[in-house]
Amino acid sequence: MRSLTELMARYIVRIRPVSEEDGGGFKAFYEELGEGIKGYGDSPAEAVAELEDVMLDVMATEDLSRFPEPKTEQEWTEYSGRLTLRLSKTLHHRADKAAAEQGVSLNSFVSEAVHEYIRQLSGEKTLPQPSTKTAEKTQEAPVKKRSAS
Repeated sequence: MRSLTELMARYIVRIRPVSEEDGGGFKAFYEELGEGIKGYGDSPAEAVAELEDVMLDVMATEDLSRFPEPKTEQEWTEYSGRLTLRLSKTLHHRADKAAAEQGVSLNSFVSEAVHEYIRQLSGEKTLPQPSTKTAEKTQEAPVKKRSAS
């Protein structure tokens, strides 16, 4: 039989910014459970801490066999989770600035941007759309062509 802490440790945690209209901050949830169980906080760490508290409360009253198994490691064995990425200096600067405005690291910002893009491509409906304000901050400006001199 699996233990509560073992199950929680193996679930994948997702963190999303909360729009200012909805109070700001961050929300965290377990990918395998969707957004039915979530935690909120002013920082990603606070959101994850609340998620764990909520999960402990829920799981203490539920039969653990009702919870799905965490995603297996076999799905990820070919990937290290590390990626080297080259960006133009301008895009790198803009991404860094947008991450700072969101209060997250550049790594987290790029990871979440890739996740959101893949979600949109696959047509997933489970995650909230970014607020207009956030979307405007991260849109790419038109590229101006330089004249040859």
